[in-house]
This record gives sequence, C-alpha cells and structure tokens, in this order.
Amino acid sequence: MLLHSLTKERAKGQIVKKPFLKLAFLAMLWTGLSTAAGADFPPPPQNICCNQTYALCIAASCALSPNGEFALCACTVESGWSIGPTACTDRAPVQQTGFTTLVSTFSTALYTSDDFYQGSGKDADCYGKTCVTFDGVNAVCLCAVGSEGGEYWTEAGSCAAPPSGIVYSGASSPFAGGGLAGLAQQLAKCSGTTAPTPTACSTGTGTAQRPGRP
Repeated sequence: MLLHSLTKERAKGQIVKKPFLKLAFLAMLWTGLSTAAGADFPPPPQNICCNQTYALCIAASCALSPNGEFALCACTVESGWSIGPTACTDRAPVQQTGFTTLVSTFSTALYTSDDFYQGSGKDADCYGKTCVTFDGVNAVCLCAVGSEGGEYWTEAGSCAAPPSGIVYSGASSPFAGGGLAGLAQQLAKCSGTTAPTPTACSTGTGTAQRPGRP
C-alpha cells in the first residue's frame, strides 16, 4: 500500500506515476528489503560539481522499509550541473539491460517551481545514494532514514506534512547559514551562474540544520 501511494500523478511537486512499482521492485530486489535488518550508508566525504545526468530528490516522497531504517524515494531525472559526494566518473549513469543506474545529487533545478516546507520528524537522506530509472524521466532511490528525527527542509508535499508511512527527503536549511545554501553557492560558482533564491511555504527561521548532512 505504501508503494501504491507513491504512484499517484505528480504535478508541480507531487509524486510521479507509472514506472515506480517496477522501479521499486528492482530496488527492493537489489537490496533485499524483504529480509534486510539494516543498510550501511557511509557518510559523504566531499562535495564535487559535475555536469551530467543525475537523480534529484529534494522534492521526493518516500515509502519506509518495514524496519524503518531506509526508504524508497520517488525522484526525478535531471541533466546539467549538480553537486554530490563522489567523483563525476563514479556518478555517471550506467546503462543496463532495460534500465539505467545513476546517483542522487543536489541542484537548485526546482527552486523556481516548488516552495520549501519545514518539517519535523524523520526524513530520508538521499544525497549520494543509488537510483534506477527505466524511462530517463523518473527514478527511485534507496535512501537512508535516521533513527532520530529533527527539523528538516524539503520541496516535497506541496507544503503539507507527510501521511502515515511516508517520509520526505530532507536536508538542512536552503536559506542563509543553512547547509543547502552553502551547496547552492558552491554549485553556482562551478556553473558560472547565480544561485536562485528559495521560497518557504510559511514563516520559519530558515536555520534548521541536519548534523553531518547537506
């Protein structure tokens, strides 16, 4: 039922449809979600700019695994400049038979279309995580979920809290002093552009941080 809820139509920040049951099944097959007691997600070592195809999960809604330690997140496939924790060669899409693997990284591609929602509780960390796509438009990424909740920022959910069994892909604040703000400035410097200005769903301090996270 959780995966079914992720297959509804996405329009401007909503969830993408059709390929996700197939994508989610493949992701579960790879990682053994039905039997795994947990997953090993090493911390990202660095932030590197690349100009290539990537998965973007800043607006992703995610279905929790049975043990609540990781989640399958509905992301989009983008092309252009992004910033991630590994070298560009390691993040380059790899064509397989019938699908493509790629990596979830950060960009400001959705800043002008989706507002940022400040949530509280558990969220998914998709930065640098592995994803699959069948159509080159939609992707599913296997993301880590922390054991303790806290404040986070996301472009998912159209400014509404997640329903039961669903978490959002979250990060530190995109506003001045926040982790995403720093990444946005670094990305703008790499691409020779100006970082766009994010907007919030409602009033907030804009200073929420996720320790050890972008």
